[in-house]
Amino acid sequence: MYAMSKLAVALTGIAMVAAGCANGPAVADRNPAAQVNIAGPETCVFIRSIFDWRVVDDERIIVRETAGDDNAYLVSLASPSFNLHTADAIAFADGNGDGRLCSFGGDAVLLPGTIGERRPIASLKRLTGAEVKALLGRAAAPAAKPVAPTTPAAPEQR
Repeated sequence: MYAMSKLAVALTGIAMVAAGCANGPAVADRNPAAQVNIAGPETCVFIRSIFDWRVVDDERIIVRETAGDDNAYLVSLASPSFNLHTADAIAFADGNGDGRLCSFGGDAVLLPGTIGERRPIASLKRLTGAEVKALLGRAAAPAAKPVAPTTPAAPEQR
């Protein structure tokens, strides 16, 4: 009987902790862009064709191949990066060496700088112009930022 009461107390404690975590507003409640559903299939984009990028939230960025919204892709990260909003540059890691950015093959978004974050890509989907507008909200759309070059540094000669 004593063991059962300890188990009940432990389960109640776990339930209270889980309920406490759920009391804050969900990300979808705080960010209208989180409610935009992108239903398209997974795709890939050639890294060297990426023109610029824009932050949607801590887990998603939009990369574009041209200046318009016609060739845009939503990159969803496997885990949030709280430094994404303040990053002046990002780079991409081609995990399998195929020259493309995909949600497989170890591809990742790199945030260079003092922290040097690496965030694996969970999903990459092509966007329509309407989806880009819905995600960014034209009134508060952040300025597009150029992509950092990913060419390896030449070895020093002595």
